[in-house]
Amino acid sequence: MNLVTKPLKSLLNRTFLVQSVSLFCVCLFFIFIKDAVSGLSVLAGGVVYILPAYLYALCLFSDVSPQKITRIMCIFYVGEILKLLLSVGLFLLFWSFFRLPLLPYFVGYIVTGK
Repeated sequence: MNLVTKPLKSLLNRTFLVQSVSLFCVCLFFIFIKDAVSGLSVLAGGVVYILPAYLYALCLFSDVSPQKITRIMCIFYVGEILKLLLSVGLFLLFWSFFRLPLLPYFVGYIVTGK
């Protein structure tokens, strides 16, 4: 870990923490207002956003140095494609196997992304 990646990883961890706390609060709100299935749906939607984004950021910030700019750009493009594929895969997995309601699902995704 060098001087560039240390503050980036700290920022990444704080962002992940804020997203997780906001997702948890919205999940509890849906559990109390509607039911546990809606709360689970919000949680699943948030996980679909948080997990690929966090893994992508970890890979992108793993090796940052000005001398390796072509490697960083390669990681950026490949990571973005993998992030999108993982997001679509998780979305289809949660929605097809668990048949969760879509509105709370998208609320969790949108709240976590903001």
